[in-house]
Amino acid sequence: RIAQGYLEMSAVQPTNEMVALLETSRLLEANINMLQTQDQMLAGLFNRVLKTA
Repeated sequence: RIAQGYLEMSAVQPTNEMVALLETSRLLEANINMLQTQDQMLAGLFNRVLKTA
């Protein structure tokens, strides 16, 4: 309920949201690095297979 003449508090905690954003950003970066490593490994594998064929 909203009372006239009173300040309404936010349901969002900015500090908690910033921490969550940083954690998500780090997880995304780790996933990108993992995908790049996997891509390099597959490229090396394909090159070896093509050289022996």
